[in-house]
Amino acid sequence: MLHKILTHTLLLFFLVSCTDDIDKSNRFTFTGETMADFLLNRNEEYSHFINMLQRADLFGLLNTYGQYTLFLPDNGAVEKYLQEKESIYHATKETESPIWTGITSPFVEELSDSMANVIVRNHLVEGNYLTASFDDGTLPRWNFYDRYLGISFEPTEESFYIKVNTASKIIDGDNQVENGIIHIVDRVIEVTNNTLPEQIAEYSFFSLFSKALDATGLRDSLHLFIDDNYTPLDIDYTPLKKYHKYTAFIETDEVFNSAGIYTLENLYAFAEKWYGTEDRDNYKSPRNALYKFVAYHFVPRELAYNKIIPLRLGLNGEYSINDYIVEGYDCHDYFETMMGRLMKVTKPLSTPEGIYVYINRPVDGRI
Repeated sequence: MLHKILTHTLLLFFLVSCTDDIDKSNRFTFTGETMADFLLNRNEEYSHFINMLQRADLFGLLNTYGQYTLFLPDNGAVEKYLQEKESIYHATKETESPIWTGITSPFVEELSDSMANVIVRNHLVEGNYLTASFDDGTLPRWNFYDRYLGISFEPTEESFYIKVNTASKIIDGDNQVENGIIHIVDRVIEVTNNTLPEQIAEYSFFSLFSKALDATGLRDSLHLFIDDNYTPLDIDYTPLKKYHKYTAFIETDEVFNSAGIYTLENLYAFAEKWYGTEDRDNYKSPRNALYKFVAYHFVPRELAYNKIIPLRLGLNGEYSINDYIVEGYDCHDYFETMMGRLMKVTKPLSTPEGIYVYINRPVDGRI
């Protein structure tokens, strides 16, 4: 079965070093400006983002040496975003299921400082990332809001567009300044605080799996986010926080239907063939077949799609995409699932168009 992968990425914080020797030999244009200069020199276009940066106490950072990548929306994009979120809030606030967007006014001046902080941090990443280095998946590092930014490519007749988090299109990329890279985007990058079960529930094509997640009670354990019992060690490079991270490998309703599975009862009957009949009447028992089936679909670590297979670790501490550890052989790795059993994920050297990885299956007869 072809598995569709939904990755919920959680977070750590990385530091990179800076240098006083700025390489000006790059073929991309240096403006002689810092990021802060770039914004101030185009204040009419980006005054809203400057306003939010200042309220988040981040504007001064963009005037210092360092290496950053900024995805920058102009005033029109910011205004459109605020109007959309404000209208959603007011349209639902008197209903049984109000949607809290954090934005109650279409004016940037009336945006709360905390929300301004969230928005700008979601657009800023530590490190230099030109579009030529982008791969279909996520950026190598978390943004300043401790989230991965997703990267995707949308083909056109002559070339392609690059999108961030599926909706924000890069319309003017690779503006290189003294302390980083600026990519102009046509929309504010969406911010989400969803946990993995909440994200799964939002997709209608995962409805059957979402019901199974509820029935087994596993949804509750997947809401864990920050480990409140964690105490950092008093040594260098120790993370200040510990986060619970998960990756889900999920069949869509269409895939289930193609196997004759339409209901929760159908799914349980299928699971029994693999996991037995113990505790048949208790879906929430770890010995129950449905519980085992659902738990096997989760790995308790974050695995962004373009980093799911072990790739070669470069001298810069980052993975080289599509660089096989052993040339001439399929690349694979094993991951322990929340059921306690291993899952094998394979990236073959050659695959049919549209297929990138296989889960628990031989490839062209190779194990």
